[in-house]
Amino acid sequence: SWMLVGLVAIQAAAYTIFFFEWLSPSGFDMKVTNVNASKNHRFSLFRTYWLVCALLFQAAVRIDSPKGITSKFMTNVWAMFAVVFLAIYTANLAAVMITREEFHEFSGLDDSRLMKPYSHKPMFKFGTMPFSHTDSTIKKYFYEMHSYMRQFNKSSVVDGVVA
Repeated sequence: SWMLVGLVAIQAAAYTIFFFEWLSPSGFDMKVTNVNASKNHRFSLFRTYWLVCALLFQAAVRIDSPKGITSKFMTNVWAMFAVVFLAIYTANLAAVMITREEFHEFSGLDDSRLMKPYSHKPMFKFGTMPFSHTDSTIKKYFYEMHSYMRQFNKSSVVDGVVA
């Protein structure tokens, strides 16, 4: 949707600026070629696209400005739109890129979220493979933890990763 808005805005701005320059007495004065203009005033539809893209991307390139007051005003309107458009796009992009994911950092097996899982809301779900060395060690030294995690044990590593 951002690409469509940008594409339509570029087309509308380029044609509007060129149209007002074409109508302007100091510009093309409604002629196919600008016979009255000086040698240094080279303005065309392609140069209008170049101007619009340079303003949108804030490029430090040489641009040919229009001579008509209305087309200059429309160029300034486009420049303001480009600043606002890029600011909104950047803000939305940052909001999408910064997803809120919680990663639990444990201090070890004696972490309170593991030792007393019922004391935290929401409770942290964890388990291991039954009858493994980890399972028997936790059962031997941390019985309360083992009794809680038994309900979340999985029969294989693949099942544990999927869960």
